[in-house]
Amino acid sequence: MKTKTLLLICLFSGIGLTQLSAQIPPPTNGKTGTVSFWETLSYPQEMIAEDGTVLDVLDATLSSHVQAHYKNGVIIQADYEAHGNAISKKTGEVFKMTEIGKQTFSSWDPLTGFDYFTVHLIGDHGTRLKGEAILDFSTWEYTIIKISWPGDKYWDGD
Repeated sequence: MKTKTLLLICLFSGIGLTQLSAQIPPPTNGKTGTVSFWETLSYPQEMIAEDGTVLDVLDATLSSHVQAHYKNGVIIQADYEAHGNAISKKTGEVFKMTEIGKQTFSSWDPLTGFDYFTVHLIGDHGTRLKGEAILDFSTWEYTIIKISWPGDKYWDGD
């Protein structure tokens, strides 16, 4: 069961964050500094097992606080913390979600960086998921650092 969650957390987390770098506002006058803003993301997210089977679809809505850091007018890093809910279409379980991450960029092109993030989901039916991963924007590949499913309980209770 834990191997299935490997992709679950990565795919769930990455979808909202990939939109983040494209929406970061530029600094004024090409200066060095930080721009802080809030954004809301809503999206459906398929939960996919390693074999490609769609296990569930979650409807997620997150509110994210972002701090974009610039050096000489070029973005170098974006830190964010997102909170919200995701609802399972299969079981109706409502998940409280927290995601914290740091995106680093090698240029303004959002496809030249990495997103290191942690995710914590707590469902009202008792499901809990925690994970840490890195998303490479140039290849869209995830590297799992750590994953846990306390209680080893699965979405639909099996």
